[in-house]
Amino acid sequence: MFDIAKTELIHFTAKKERKERSLQLPDNTIVEPKDTIKWLGIHIDNRLSFKEHIATRVSQATKAFHRLGRLANIERGLSPKAVRQLYLACVTSVADYGSQIYWKNQSYATSLLQSLHNLACRKIIGVFRTSPSLPTSIESGLTSPAIRLNTNNRKYASRAHQLSSNHPIQKAITRITNTDKASYKKPNQHRQLYTIVKSIQRETTIAFRPWESLNYKVTVSKKSKEEEAIAHADYILSRSGDNFTAIYSDASQHDKGIGIGVGVVAYSSTHEETFSQKTNIGCSQLVYNGELEGIAQAFEHAAIVAQEGQEIYSRKENNDKESIYPPAVGPGHNDVKGNEKADTLAKEAAKERPTTSTIASLAYLGTEINKIQKTEQLMEYKRYTDRPTKNRSSYSRIFKLNTHTTIKVPKGTPREISSAFYSLKLGHGYFNSYLKRFNKRDCNLCICYKPQTPQHLLLDCKQYKAHRNTLKEAIPHRPITLPLLLQTKTGIKATLAFIASTGIGTRKWHLGQTTEQTDTV
Repeated sequence: MFDIAKTELIHFTAKKERKERSLQLPDNTIVEPKDTIKWLGIHIDNRLSFKEHIATRVSQATKAFHRLGRLANIERGLSPKAVRQLYLACVTSVADYGSQIYWKNQSYATSLLQSLHNLACRKIIGVFRTSPSLPTSIESGLTSPAIRLNTNNRKYASRAHQLSSNHPIQKAITRITNTDKASYKKPNQHRQLYTIVKSIQRETTIAFRPWESLNYKVTVSKKSKEEEAIAHADYILSRSGDNFTAIYSDASQHDKGIGIGVGVVAYSSTHEETFSQKTNIGCSQLVYNGELEGIAQAFEHAAIVAQEGQEIYSRKENNDKESIYPPAVGPGHNDVKGNEKADTLAKEAAKERPTTSTIASLAYLGTEINKIQKTEQLMEYKRYTDRPTKNRSSYSRIFKLNTHTTIKVPKGTPREISSAFYSLKLGHGYFNSYLKRFNKRDCNLCICYKPQTPQHLLLDCKQYKAHRNTLKEAIPHRPITLPLLLQTKTGIKATLAFIASTGIGTRKWHLGQTTEQTDTV
């Protein structure tokens, strides 16, 4: 039986003149065709342009943003980090829903999403609506919608390849691979997805379930490299009377190499080398993968040579004390004969041709996705800096554009102070050089009769000489410049303290300046 309320009909066609016929159900109910239907939250139109879906999702996201906007303004409210976190969780998740289906860098989608993105960036850091879009995006630690959706698609392709073979998405990818490629004039989005994932490492999804516990104990040495080397030498010496084999492994990457090298070496209880092996696992891997491969090879050798009742103890070299590898990790390889030998073998292997499959690891794929995103951001920034402008005080002329994913203002900074900080950095705020442009002030001069610009207020204004001396004491570097004050960790901390003590750039300070200038006149 058909549920009439849930029965919809749509004809898909690209023709302008189309004949849309109705559908008669067994109970003689007539279902008329529609231009748009909704299925699993996706609004599908008869031309498969997804314009209706994009407009609907952006509209819903905009409503969510305006509700979020009530929680903060320029003077008070949530911190920039909190507003940013809410925006990512409650707004972009709504706007981006279904983007894996429709996103092909359409200008229509980019325009709608970019407008919402610009509003959000200005709300996050608490600046005027005239503030330049790209600099506010940079200071908010956000990527533009086009780059964000491109990255989302790449991550989706990576996740899709990790699904089990009986998952509907994996079955759909399989159907695509079985179709005739010659029938496609150009690669569509689904075939591009397959091209991305076909050479990625396969993962057995049922090998280890998230709720299961590890069947081995992980120990990480907290000693220094020197202390660990001495402790290991003492341990080997204490076992000199036993019949044992010590196995060491290491992985290495060389600038002039063509892959990740893995070295494994084994020593007997008489300190004689009994086994050594070096392997190049290819370019589409990380040193992390090489470390795991070294451990696996060490256990494989141990399983071959071990006798009944013999203990298996594997050791590897690791320069990162915080990394965790089973069953024992010791930092560094200096003064440890086995680790030094394994390190040498790994470096030699890194310069040789790969001896194993060149399938990309999932860890490598994740780093490549991040690299592509950073490259796209840098290209976007370059287009911004290359645009013709005569304004020497513009953001791109003063500050070096770089990529970061966090808010630079320290946690706990009052909203009013952080907003004043970003206003001074962007050049749009409560100071006369900006307000004069919009006829909000009669002149652009400071009380000291100099143009009241962010640079003047922070570096030159005599009225704040005593506060500026305190600022200089907190910064050991010279000369004091705007990039030093507003882009370095030490400078940002000192500048925020300077703003808090003087109030420059805040609305209260601006209103006080108005009164003082009136009295002076």
